[in-house]
Amino acid sequence: MINILMTRTNDDDGVYLRFPASPAEIGEAFAEMDSISTDTSATKLVETVSNVYNLSGYLKNVEVEKPGELEKLNTLARKLQTMDRESCFKFEGVLDANSVNGIDDILRLSESLDEYALLPDAVGGSALGKYLVTHGMTPFPESVQPYLDYQIIGAEFYAGHGGAFCRAGYVVRKEELPQQFLQTGQEQKSVMLLRLRA
Repeated sequence: MINILMTRTNDDDGVYLRFPASPAEIGEAFAEMDSISTDTSATKLVETVSNVYNLSGYLKNVEVEKPGELEKLNTLARKLQTMDRESCFKFEGVLDANSVNGIDDILRLSESLDEYALLPDAVGGSALGKYLVTHGMTPFPESVQPYLDYQIIGAEFYAGHGGAFCRAGYVVRKEELPQQFLQTGQEQKSVMLLRLRA
């Protein structure tokens, strides 16, 4: 679900439209906009509310009067309806980790979430450094771990691998992570894991 506020004059006098929206709902919203002002060139998207908190900043420049843009908003809203909480968190990080120049980029990134990993609770440099050491991605002997500067470890990993921090942790491309970590992550998500020996 995406709820947008559109206006043609100022931020106080606008119309809300919830997506996905039917053609009738869109027509009704634009009829109400015409009662505010008939100058369609002044239409702007002021605010966006969705389960992906930072989406508003990326949708701010969407030209809702441009042909096809409303259908793209409908497509995006339908995509968001299928996302669970973790996917929404991951999507926030994916948006921040990439260059986004419009709704086409947002839609493309919404389809590529499987290419990214979410490292849970690694919400800052120090937390990321601790996560990397604890999970063996940056190995150190246990005896020296209490003396490590986790902020520097996290900052160096971030500088070398990109990604972005989000509310739930750190989002990074899977190709930037060690292969053994990805296998461990897949095992942790399994309901049952069997190891068979002949």
